[in-house]
Amino acid sequence: MTNQLRRQVVPKFANSLNLMAISKMDPEEIRHHLTQKAQQLVEAEQPELDAATIQHVAEQVLDEVFGLGPLEPLLRDSSIVAIDLAAVDTARVQRADTWIETPVYFDDASHLRRTAERLCDSQHSFPEQWSVDVQLDPVHITIRRPAPAKETSLG
Repeated sequence: MTNQLRRQVVPKFANSLNLMAISKMDPEEIRHHLTQKAQQLVEAEQPELDAATIQHVAEQVLDEVFGLGPLEPLLRDSSIVAIDLAAVDTARVQRADTWIETPVYFDDASHLRRTAERLCDSQHSFPEQWSVDVQLDPVHITIRRPAPAKETSLG
């Protein structure tokens, strides 16, 4: 349900953006304004939703418009050191030395490919200089956080 709702709200959200007004705001105000706008649009589509669901879908809308959609929650998780993605519904993530499968929710193969193309076009900047490897045919994305610097002892 939330994926379909996100798909309905994303174009309305994108079309409602007033870039001139946003450009005059400070960064904290921008995030607050955009979150409120996304929440209003979600609630207008499905007024019976509870506040937590509205917030969740609004975050998905923001992730889709300004980030890498379903990859964003994985990228925000500091315990994940690598992401390997080749399917629309499952990613493998590495935490410490352990790889596990985790669900991701791309709409379809086309949605996954558009995300891969955004990565190829460098439309997304990564914190901490993640390394990114993208193949388009077939789509395969690998993203890795740099290894922490090892402490050396002198003596």
